[in-house]
Amino acid sequence: MKKPNHPGFAALASVIVISALLLTATLALGQAAFNARLNIADAENQAVSEALAKSCAHRVLLDLALGRTETGAITVDASATPPTACLIRDAAENPPGIYVVHTTGEWPARGAHRAATELEVTARASDLTILSWQELPGCPARAPPESCE
Repeated sequence: MKKPNHPGFAALASVIVISALLLTATLALGQAAFNARLNIADAENQAVSEALAKSCAHRVLLDLALGRTETGAITVDASATPPTACLIRDAAENPPGIYVVHTTGEWPARGAHRAATELEVTARASDLTILSWQELPGCPARAPPESCE
């Protein structure tokens, strides 16, 4: 019996296998780089949302020092695109003599990679000395302050 003559079959098979391996490695490295970029963007969004929540808390303390109490959305930088805003969720004297302030910073305002920071600031009513300043972990945006405790 005579052997079939297929010149180059081994070379063709090895080229296909090596190409498949290189394609798999390239796709895996590309996915890792893409995920790294998303993680960096998430960290930057979290830093901006934290800064927004802090600026809102400082604004509330300033308003309390000036004798004003207001809650709601405050535009921090109207020239930004989109405008940056923080939310004063609650600024109440509870218990008497102690102000408890809840603020929220969200960035960006819309999108899949939104980051939110919830702050709770406690200050003495007489001289606005800050007694505590803490981030409320895992608190969903726009939730009532009681649900974040």
